[in-house]
Amino acid sequence: MENVLNLKFLPFDELCSVADIITLHCSSNPENYNMINSNSLNLMKKNCILVNCAKAELVNKDDLYDALINNKIKQA
Repeated sequence: MENVLNLKFLPFDELCSVADIITLHCSSNPENYNMINSNSLNLMKKNCILVNCAKAELVNKDDLYDALINNKIKQA
């Protein structure tokens, strides 16, 4: 599938560290609750843009606020 679509699937931590833009498009469940948190935000590039097109529960709001005011990521 990767070759057909010219994509590369990455582990989540690696994706966070290399992506310029991360968009979330998944349902909320116990396994991905707060998947975006201080750990994943600290892996992201300073110019990263995070777009949550899914449920709010995927993102820890306090950690996101901290990342934005401390310029750890560019935009959300």
